[in-house]
Amino acid sequence: MPARPHAPRPRFPRHAFTLIELLVVVSIIIILASLLLPVAGRAQQAARDTQCISNLRQVVFGFRCYLNEFKRLFPPHKGLNGAPPYWFDLVRRYLTDKEVYGCPLVSAWKWDYDPHLLGYGYNAYWLGLWWHTDVAPAGQEDTGRYSRFWRAEIQVQQPSSCCLVGDTPRKPDGSWSSSLWWPNSAQEGVDTRHRGGGMVLFCDGHVQKMYPKDMNDKDPWAGVPVTYLTKTSIEVRKWWDPLRPLDR
Repeated sequence: MPARPHAPRPRFPRHAFTLIELLVVVSIIIILASLLLPVAGRAQQAARDTQCISNLRQVVFGFRCYLNEFKRLFPPHKGLNGAPPYWFDLVRRYLTDKEVYGCPLVSAWKWDYDPHLLGYGYNAYWLGLWWHTDVAPAGQEDTGRYSRFWRAEIQVQQPSSCCLVGDTPRKPDGSWSSSLWWPNSAQEGVDTRHRGGGMVLFCDGHVQKMYPKDMNDKDPWAGVPVTYLTKTSIEVRKWWDPLRPLDR
């Protein structure tokens, strides 16, 4: 008996993507990317925030070691006539890494371990002022503009609200980014590089994001008796002055 021929296998028609289907797929990919990219960006920003906070916590460790060794006195901001050692040189004796003085978001200038290129500024005007040869006129000693020995830790009335070191912007003339604020010359205060604010290390050791609208002040304090300061200036000054003028 002759073998029966095999029945032909059914052929399924090949189905190619239509233009509309391709456009739908591309649209879905674009939508997913638009959703994921901001999340990735925020994660990167959060990582840089965390790195900045970690840097400042190492800096406060150096300050604490310095305070322990030098009778609980804050370091001077600079040496005689603006020469070294600077405050970060003195604090770095207890640290091993220069990079902790550079915020990971410093991009507006070339960071370097230098008083004019540092990423963090010290509240030196109120805590470590020295050496200046001018003498305060009568009645103006309270402004702190004139030569004095640097402050002792015990003088800080509210350590949790008196800033120590923080994100600083580049000064207009490109100098002294290692100072966080200085009256009549560099009153930039805290920077805005962390999404509108800056990380600030306080005297009690905690780090907090602060905003210029709350902390910075453009009024000229130098040479102005406290009785003539505006209410706004005094309220802002509480973040800087260890003697807490509002409590006096």
